[in-house]
Amino acid sequence: MPASIDQIIVPGAREVIVAVARIAAKLTAVREGKIRRLIINLPARHLKSLLASIAFPAWCLGHDPSVQILCVSYASPTSLPAIAAASC
Repeated sequence: MPASIDQIIVPGAREVIVAVARIAAKLTAVREGKIRRLIINLPARHLKSLLASIAFPAWCLGHDPSVQILCVSYASPTSLPAIAAASC
């Protein structure tokens, strides 16, 4: 049986797409106030940092420029690129 196109191009792409959709849905619920605390536990290379630390703050600021966002990280080098990207 031939593999699907996502398995030929990028092995595991389907799992990443499903994970991105779930993260986006949960982050939308955070913005709407339906979820107050969210922990995202996924393996590496599932776009957690990009979605939660860069895209989500930028998206929130695009909808409401007065929103306040707190970026927290265990190490300064980890948080600085996210802050720079979200504040553009």
